[in-house]
Amino acid sequence: MAVIDRLSDPDELQRSIRDLAALSALPAAWAGLSSEEICESMARTLLAMLDAELVLVTMGGAGITAAHTRLGSARGMLQPLKQVLRPWLEERSPDRSSLIPNPFGSGDLKIVATPIGFRERAAIVVGVGDRRFPSSHQQLLLNFIANQTATALHFWQIEDEQRRYQNLVERSSDFIGLADLDGQVQFVNTAGLGIVGLSKLEDALGRHVLEFVADEDQERVREELWPLAMARGRWTGEIAFRNFNGGPSIPLLVEWFMLNDYRTGEQSYMATVSRDLSLQKRSERELQRLNNSHNRSSISEVEITAAAAQITQLTPREREVLSALAAGRSQKLIAHDLGISVRTVEVHRSRMLQRLGTRHLAHAIRLSIVAALDTSALNT
Repeated sequence: MAVIDRLSDPDELQRSIRDLAALSALPAAWAGLSSEEICESMARTLLAMLDAELVLVTMGGAGITAAHTRLGSARGMLQPLKQVLRPWLEERSPDRSSLIPNPFGSGDLKIVATPIGFRERAAIVVGVGDRRFPSSHQQLLLNFIANQTATALHFWQIEDEQRRYQNLVERSSDFIGLADLDGQVQFVNTAGLGIVGLSKLEDALGRHVLEFVADEDQERVREELWPLAMARGRWTGEIAFRNFNGGPSIPLLVEWFMLNDYRTGEQSYMATVSRDLSLQKRSERELQRLNNSHNRSSISEVEITAAAAQITQLTPREREVLSALAAGRSQKLIAHDLGISVRTVEVHRSRMLQRLGTRHLAHAIRLSIVAALDTSALNT
C-alpha cells in the first residue's frame, strides 16, 4: 500500500487505476500460450505503458527469454544485449537499478529489475533514458505485472506437466486405468480401451472394475483379489479381462496400487498399469506345441533345417530382439533390457524381418520356434 499512498496526484491515481485494469485483463489473453509467448506479451505491454527503451525478461543468469525495444522485437539483438547486460545480470545480488551504456544510442539507460518470483533470480528488466525512473505509478505497474506474470507462469508450468503426463499415459501400449474406492471406473487410456474392445472413454466410465474381469476370474477377483488390493494398497498378478466385442478373454499382468488425493493426502483411488500377455501366451503355446514329440515329428527335418539356416543369417542383436519379441516383450521393455533406444529396437526389428524375407512378425516368431528344434542352430 506504500506505493499507492504516494500517488497523491488525482490524475496520476486515475491513470494508475486505468493501467492496472488493463493489466488485469492480460492473464485471460495468456491462456494457452507458452511461457515464452507470455513473456513476449508482457514485454510488449510494458514497453508501451512505461514509454521504455527496452523491456526484457530473464530467468536467471545471462539468459534472456523475451526482449523488446522501442523499435520492436529485439530477437536479432539478443547477443549484443547479453554482452552489454552480462556483468549486471550475472551478479549474484544485482542492484534493483543501475546505469549502463545505451545500446541504442548515446548516453545511459536507467536499468531497473523487478523480481518475478517464478524462478530464482527471474526478473523483468526495464531500461529507460530518464534517470528519475521509476515513478510511484511506474513502480506500481512493475510490481503488479510481475505478480501477474509469476501467477501465469506457475499455471503454465502446472499445465505443461499435466500435458506431459497425459501424453505419456496416452502413448503407452499398456492398459492404464483409474477407479474410485467403490470400484467405479474414472479413466482408461486409449490403449486400454482397445485391449478390451471399447471404442471410447464414455463406454468405460461408470462401469465397475469387476465388469472388466472375464467370467472365469470373476469370483476370484470379487472374493479375494480386490479385497486384498484394498487392504494392502497394492496387488500384482495375472487376471483374465473381458473382451467387450465378444471374443476370447484377454490375459493381463495386472498391477493395482492406491493413489492419494493430493489435497487431503488420503487414499482416494485405485490405479492400474496392466500389460497384455496375449502374444506371450500364444508364443508359449506354440513353443509347447512344437516341443511336443508328436508335433515335432509332424515338422519335417527339411523345414527345421531351413528355418535354422534363416535364423543364423541374423546378427546376434537381431536374434536377441526376435527372442524377446517371441516372449511377448514390448519394444520399450526390450530397449530397457538391452540398454538401447526404442528407435534402435525398431531398426533391428525391421532388418530382422527383411533378412527373414517376411513382413509379418508372427511368421518370424514361428521361424524362430521351429529353428529352436534344431540343436545345431542353438550353437551357431
